Amino acid sequence: MTLNALFGFDMFVVGRIDYQEKASRFATQQMEHVWRGAKSPTSTGTGYDGRDVFTHVLDPIQFYSYPPGFNFEGDKSTWITSTNVEARAAQFAAFCRKKSAGYATESLLVPFGSDFQYTNATTNYVNMDKLMTHMNT
Repeated sequence: MTLNALFGFDMFVVGRIDYQEKASRFATQQMEHVWRGAKSPTSTGTGYDGRDVFTHVLDPIQFYSYPPGFNFEGDKSTWITSTNVEARAAQFAAFCRKKSAGYATESLLVPFGSDFQYTNATTNYVNMDKLMTHMNT
C-alpha cells in the first residue's frame, strides 16, 4: 500500500481476498478499513510516516457483478418500468440492506456490471436512473 500512497492514492478497492478472511470481515463489519502502509523508502527516521490508504473490500454477496436481478442487458424483463418500479425499488433496497450488514459506514458501494458485460451503456443508465429517481423521491 505504500506505493499506492506514494502515487497519490488515498482509496483502494479490493475484490479478491481469502474467502475465510472475507467472511470474517463481513461478519464483523470490517469490510472497509484503513490500510497502514510501511515506512516510505524516501522518509527519514524510523517511525511510521502516515501513508494510509482507505480500503474497501467487495462483499461476498455481490462481488463486482450486477446486483441479483438487475442485469439490464439482454433480458427485457429486468428493465425498470412505470408498472414495476415500486416493486423493483423495494427489491433493490432489500438487497442493499443485506449487503450493508458487512460495512460499518453509511455509504455503500454497489457495482453495476461484470467482466465482458456492460456493453449497452444507454440501457443500463436509463434503467439505473429510473430506479434511483424513484428511490430518491
